[in-house]
Parts: sequence; C-alpha cells; structure tokens
Amino acid sequence: MNEAERFYEIGGVRILVRAPYYEDSEILKPFRCADTAPDTVFDFRFSNGIRPSELPKMWEYAGTSYHSDGAYHETVVHGEGGILMKVCGDGRRSEVLFDAAHPDYFGAHVVLKALALPELMLRYDALFLHASMVIYNGRAILFTADKQVGKSTQASLWEKHLGARIVNGDRALVRRHDGIWRAFGSPYCGTSSICNNAAADIAAVVILGQAKETTIRRAGVREALQAMMSGVTYNVRSKTESESCLELCGRIVTELPFYRLDCTPDITAVNALLNAITEN
Repeated sequence: MNEAERFYEIGGVRILVRAPYYEDSEILKPFRCADTAPDTVFDFRFSNGIRPSELPKMWEYAGTSYHSDGAYHETVVHGEGGILMKVCGDGRRSEVLFDAAHPDYFGAHVVLKALALPELMLRYDALFLHASMVIYNGRAILFTADKQVGKSTQASLWEKHLGARIVNGDRALVRRHDGIWRAFGSPYCGTSSICNNAAADIAAVVILGQAKETTIRRAGVREALQAMMSGVTYNVRSKTESESCLELCGRIVTELPFYRLDCTPDITAVNALLNAITEN
C-alpha cells in the first residue's frame, strides 16, 4: 500500500483516504483494511487561501462548521484566523482542502473530522447511536441513555458476569445489512477508550434509567423513537439529514425489540435483561 493511500472499513463501508503522511490514531487503527475497491474516496491536499462558496451569518465564531445541504455538499471548518479546512463532495468522492499554513496540525484527528462519518453513513442507511455496545452469544446489545446514567456501567456488568465483549463505550453504528439490523463498532469511543472493530446482529436496544429497584418492560414505539432521535448523531440544521434520521429511526423502532430498564448498577440489572431477551 502506498503511504499516501489508506483504506478503512467502517460499518461495512470501504473508505479510501489519499493524503499526506500522518500517524494513524489508536481509534482509527482498528478500522484499517487491505486494499479494496472503495465505496467512497477522500482526496486531501494542502491549499492556500481557502474560501467557502458562501458564509453563514455566525461565521465569526472560531471552531464552528458550516454545512451546505443537498446531494453535492460543502462543509467548512473555521479555525482561529480563518478557514482551516473545506470538504466538497457528493458522498462518493470528496476533495478536502487543508490550510497549508498549519501543516503540523494535520493528522488522524483532521482526517476523522473530514470524513464526517455520521453524515457519510446516512447515505448508506446507517446511523450512529450514543450507546455502549456489547456482544453476547454472538449478538449485540446496545445500552442507550443520557450522559452519566450508566451505559458503560451496564456494559461492564455484562462483561464481568457473563463474559460479554465490550465493543464500544460511547457510540455504535446501526445499519441494516443483508436485510438484518446489525451493530458495528465505531471510531467514536468518548472517554471510555474502548474502540473495537466488530459487528453482530442486534438482539436488543435498551433504554436505561436509574432506580432504587430494577424493573424492565418492553418500550413502546413512541418511547423508543424518542430515545433514538435524542441519541443519534446528525446535523440538526440539515433538512436532508434530519429527514433521513427520522425515517431510519422509524424503521428501527418497528423492527427491533426495545426495552426500558430502570435499574441499580449490579447483577440484578443483568439478570433482568437477560431473562427478558431470552423469553422473547
């Protein structure tokens, strides 16, 4: 493989990155793959005087991004002192211009940001869900909740008591693959640092809550949809992405089992969920 070319496979989507040399980060390394026919290509190059086609009203805030909607999109990242990066593409091939004045800043974190995976994966009917993902008996369980509710804790309990494998501690990729909803590990692991490249058919999506006693029930469609829409990652300013997310979430909540688990952080929660999954 040429040093200027790197192949990644994320959620079954093959990505070719052509870029100046950079060190792969620990969260991207697991997703490297052999040379293959790519589904999408990103060409990076350094450039001077990057300008967007149009500017948003609040452009003066450093660190903000601007994204144009539509089949052919333009994403601009604004850094201190001007435009840091511009990405133009149609989902199949994208050109990435990076500010030549900051070559030392270029690296795997820039590549990951330019890939804009939540947006890219929507084009393949896949979305990122804030959830801890474990694989148990060959099937995936996703724990989703607000911050600090206990997603990672429940995943760790399944690892400790049942030997489940923790695939990701923060965000899992959900995609319908060969007619079956599957969960995939992703490069987004948050503070958990758990970032594995693995996939499995989904056994259940679990909406977590804290309680003094453990109770579990099947979640209704409305409750499940609300949890999905609050947990998925997408650009709320993009009409296209919002509509795609809503449509995908609607399919997911009607085709997968969702549970509401209000629990204590101990083995009683593990047993309650295990029994519910086994019975259904």
